[in-house]
Amino acid sequence: MAINTADACRICKTGLTRRLRSMKNLASLGISLALVCAVVGVRSVRPAGVAAQSRATFDVEEATIASIHAAITSGQTTCRGVVQAYIDRAKAYNGVCTALLTSDGADAAPATGYVRAGAPLVFPTKTVKASTILPDLAQYRGLPLDYGRMERTVSDPSVTAQMGMRVGIPNAGQLNALETLNIRGERSVTCKGAFDAHPSTGPLPAGAPSVCEAFRRQPDALERSAELDAQYGARPDLAALPMYCIVTAVKDPYDTKDMRTTANNDVNFAMDAPPFDATVVARLRAKGAIIYAKSVAHEFNGGPGDPGGAATARSNLVPGQQTMGAWAGQSCNPLDGITPFFQIPRIVVPAGTTDVVYEPRYALSPDQRTYISVLAPGTPKSTLAHPMPVALTFFSGQGEEPVLIKVGTAYESATHHRRPPPAFGPVAGHR
Repeated sequence: MAINTADACRICKTGLTRRLRSMKNLASLGISLALVCAVVGVRSVRPAGVAAQSRATFDVEEATIASIHAAITSGQTTCRGVVQAYIDRAKAYNGVCTALLTSDGADAAPATGYVRAGAPLVFPTKTVKASTILPDLAQYRGLPLDYGRMERTVSDPSVTAQMGMRVGIPNAGQLNALETLNIRGERSVTCKGAFDAHPSTGPLPAGAPSVCEAFRRQPDALERSAELDAQYGARPDLAALPMYCIVTAVKDPYDTKDMRTTANNDVNFAMDAPPFDATVVARLRAKGAIIYAKSVAHEFNGGPGDPGGAATARSNLVPGQQTMGAWAGQSCNPLDGITPFFQIPRIVVPAGTTDVVYEPRYALSPDQRTYISVLAPGTPKSTLAHPMPVALTFFSGQGEEPVLIKVGTAYESATHHRRPPPAFGPVAGHR
């Protein structure tokens, strides 16, 4: 982990993420939404207050591999329809969920980020005054705090991103779970916009990097789903393609030849998409899966610290307040998908819910040079309006991600622990 998960409880209080210190090995931010919702077998449970949908429509929320295949083979939906539903959910819920932690709490200037799910990210102008979270700030004697701020990104200087310390926005209604979507024009920074135009539109515009010519010949997620529909219709060969049209997101450390892959780094590569897929990604594609997105990595190893040697830190990052480096910012969600953890594959699956959390508080260290997270005896508990998920992590050997999928599916099929939070129900038009 790049941040101390025991100290991360203050980061993302969005109504979907309240993390217990005791849950540090259970819950993890940076969900691979499609992978958890579609690959891990779960039963469909309707959110409270959401009307039951018609038998004639197909709902991707809590869908299983079997239910997706049944809907396609019955003609209830198409592969393209499934992919579009996931994209529509990203448009509705995959926005910014954090605010800057600043010295004075003054409003920030309006700013927008890179294009995601068809529109630029919009950042909140309201900030949080540091003294509301960090007590005794006037007595602090450490290095300058790495306060939150908006900065132009290294990847694309034409857009901005939140940098420095930030905190979750209560009841934000957003997750910031997916970093890059496999949508033409936004799936690469090197080949963004018109530089990723479909080959049928003619030559690329002047100034397009030469690598974009080969890159744009790869279909995006919607185009790939349309190809599968044209080839198989309602009769896919499920024996040969057991992952047919299963919409999948993977963490950015996994190479994807048709999407930006920088391990979540804010870096300006000459070409940000790799020449070939990681092994597990290639296997998923070969079995019919749609590689739809790259997820945000909350455990990104960025931020000031003690690098050792002659180098010294110039600012102080309070543990739990993620700072610079991650291209997509801080995620605000409680579950993870398949991800390499210290190069060890893992999958995090739902293991129940809780409506009680104990939130640690920050305290000035005895030497007044930093802040520490404390959970003293008698810390008051908070009761949530809606139960929030608790998760269980399974680990495997390197290259054994298929085993993780089987284990996660078996666990979910036996327990049915997953429950969708009511604030993140079906998107309009998909009910």
